[in-house]
Amino acid sequence: MDWCIMRDFILTLSLWNVCTCTDFAGDSVNEADDGKAGVINFSTPSLSDEEAHSLHMPAGLKCDGCLVVAYQLASGFSKAERGRSKRLTESEIFDVTDNVCGRNGFDQYGVKELKGKKHLSGPGMPANESPGIMQGGGKWPTRLQAMCSNYIGELGEEEVYDAYREDNTLVKTLCYDKGMFGLCSDQKEKDEL
Repeated sequence: MDWCIMRDFILTLSLWNVCTCTDFAGDSVNEADDGKAGVINFSTPSLSDEEAHSLHMPAGLKCDGCLVVAYQLASGFSKAERGRSKRLTESEIFDVTDNVCGRNGFDQYGVKELKGKKHLSGPGMPANESPGIMQGGGKWPTRLQAMCSNYIGELGEEEVYDAYREDNTLVKTLCYDKGMFGLCSDQKEKDEL
């Protein structure tokens, strides 16, 4: 069984005793009158044609995709720097970006529907902590790999590393700037509406 699904299942069971009512889209929690038993129902995310078949990241998930890429790059740099006080060498920076942008770096991500909205779920993402069914595999790792490669191609490996080193501004640089680097710029406004 996929570790993410198993972990979500265990998390769901542990939260079951705490929940009395939850507002999951298409999902439900029904507690028995005695408060000791109940039923939890989850459904897989319903994907549009674009979400299911496009080779590119769907428009509604591009901000999440950017955040995933930034998280994975920051994690890769952090791991490579562990136990060092000096800057990584050029070849080490290239190794990190090559490893992160490789397909295996994104295999643990997929889409999860929460409160009627689809989100990417996996390490470093808020949706990863919410109970629900994640639909992973398929085109999701390839889409994230393409986004990662595009960012590296546009900025350059060392510039991405510099953004990481500058007070951890990597997320701001990749996701909250302008143009292709502003996929999350209006996200806060949309979430508040």
